[in-house]
Amino acid sequence: MAAASRFTPETRGALIERFAAGLTVEDTARAVGVNTTTLKRWLGRGRKESGTDYAEFAVAVDEARKKAAERPEPMDREELARVVSQAARRGNVQAMKLRDEMLLRDEQPDEDAEPEKPGLGSLDELAARRADRAA
Repeated sequence: MAAASRFTPETRGALIERFAAGLTVEDTARAVGVNTTTLKRWLGRGRKESGTDYAEFAVAVDEARKKAAERPEPMDREELARVVSQAARRGNVQAMKLRDEMLLRDEQPDEDAEPEKPGLGSLDELAARRADRAA
């Protein structure tokens, strides 16, 4: 996304949307193309003022963050993978590490699963090897 340098309704809406999804201040700012310091300054100004666009923005952000925190159901595995992948693509190093761990975990066999039983082909190969050794 191109850098957002103005306090426009579009920029504010994009920021609020990401806060509602549960992103951090840093990740939200990065996703929208706003400097983190600028976003924090906008929020601080909004919390000090009343009756301004900044004040409305700060209230909307607080409501969005509260809504995200109160979400009743936890993320399922697919949603978590999607969110972590998106954050990793945006350059979040912690998300990259977590995604790497998730992928490695997916590749490892499940310890609770029963071991696979050899198929008929494997039994035939075993019988052939035993026959070769006996001969």
